Amino acid sequence: MKKLSLYGLSLALLLTAFAACTKVGPPTAGSAKAADMLTMLPKDTTGIILIDINRALNTEIVSKTLNEGDNAEKYRDTIKKLGIDPQKDVYFLAIGLTGSFSGGTTSGVGVMNLKYAKDAVLAKMKEAGAKFTEGVYEGVATITVAEGEKADSGTDKAEEAEKKEGGEKAEAAEKPMQAVAPEKVMMGAFLDASNIAVGPEKEVKAVIDVLKKKGENVTSNTELMAQIKGVNKNAMAWGVFAFKAEDVKKMVEATPMLSSLASLKAIILAFDYSNKVLDMEIKAVTSDAGKNKDIADMLNGFKAMGSMAVGGKPEIGELLGKIEITSASDNVRIHAALPEELLNKLGKMAQTELMNKMGGIKTAEPAKGEEKKAEEIKK
Repeated sequence: MKKLSLYGLSLALLLTAFAACTKVGPPTAGSAKAADMLTMLPKDTTGIILIDINRALNTEIVSKTLNEGDNAEKYRDTIKKLGIDPQKDVYFLAIGLTGSFSGGTTSGVGVMNLKYAKDAVLAKMKEAGAKFTEGVYEGVATITVAEGEKADSGTDKAEEAEKKEGGEKAEAAEKPMQAVAPEKVMMGAFLDASNIAVGPEKEVKAVIDVLKKKGENVTSNTELMAQIKGVNKNAMAWGVFAFKAEDVKKMVEATPMLSSLASLKAIILAFDYSNKVLDMEIKAVTSDAGKNKDIADMLNGFKAMGSMAVGGKPEIGELLGKIEITSASDNVRIHAALPEELLNKLGKMAQTELMNKMGGIKTAEPAKGEEKKAEEIKK
């Protein structure tokens, strides 16, 4: 009995040691969860947008839109061009933002979790005529595209010089070709069989560094993770944007109307869809309870004014009636639960408005001899 207990204890210790030494890899397509995508984003990420694409594309309303009418043929054509069926093969998209949200210096990278074959994707891109350069970074296959890349050639100069005097033309034509640096280099990286990263070269390389354990991921960012705790991570799409105190101060100084947001720490978003209802939530996380109430009262005032000014658009009035604005000690919350019926009404209204702005729908003029027939039918 003692030997059996000893063997059992030894086995438990062995399994524990094995689990501790086991390397946790990147999220696998088909079995990954939304929160797993955070492990792919760099530590200096200041904002996150995460979308459960598989769930979004397979909701009844979206699936119906993609697979009925004219859209069905377009969707099949998209699958053929990509070699990927978005509804079946794509699972998550995580967008990591870096920089200041108030200073206009934000950049970002997207990591997509999906089932794909690298060679097949590259073949499809080449077939479509895409121009890119293949490479490798830290053992990871990459492609790069230089945006705004130009060549300053003597031929171009000669063409410009034709508009000038003859002497200037000859001088320009003799100038050799000079490469002009691209404005921005965009990169795609085939991280593994389940994940692709796309974005500016610097940001994509940072993701690869995380993958290769040469950099920490965003779960080490204590400030951002503290805000993520308050997010509904089971929502179809959610986002968190953290603000630095110095950036908020600059924002308030530049726009005094935003003084009530002087203690802003983060903006949290969540969008979900179930039982034919779109649930939306926006939270401004602050540390001033008094200001929070002032902001909520102001927004409710704007909402009341909007309700009185809807005119002949009852859909707008119904939409405003679904919006709830409240405040708490640490946040201002805007919430709305929009039924599918209302969404359809708003969609039709928007379509009508667009057609009116475009001058309405033009109908074909009747052929000669048809006008008389039409008049006889009316009689």
